[in-house]
This record gives sequence, structure tokens and C-alpha cells, in this order.
Amino acid sequence: MSMMAILLMSGVVTVIAVIGLADALTHLLCWSARSLREPEAMGATSPSADAARRERLAA
Repeated sequence: MSMMAILLMSGVVTVIAVIGLADALTHLLCWSARSLREPEAMGATSPSADAARRERLAA
């Protein structure tokens, strides 16, 4: 029984890790594509930082 619990938990952790890696890869690819379209976007570290930069420039 405890062996089944260990296998189940390790399987769940593995699935969560794979989902996290897929999410990180998606963000990297989207950021790279955006950087190629808009070279000035390379300085933005996050969407909120980019929005704050736009607000400063608009003021």
C-alpha cells in the first residue's frame, strides 16, 4: 500500500513538473516572438513592467 502511495505521489509531482516546464517554455517562446516583432520589448521583464513603462512614457 505504501509503495502505491509513493508511486502515485511521484507521478503527480512529475505531471506538475512537466506542466510547469511547458508553461515556462510557452512564456519563453511568446516573449521571444514578441521581442522579434518589437525590439524595444526586450527590456521588459514582465507584462506589468512593460505596462508601467508605457505609463511613464505617456505621462
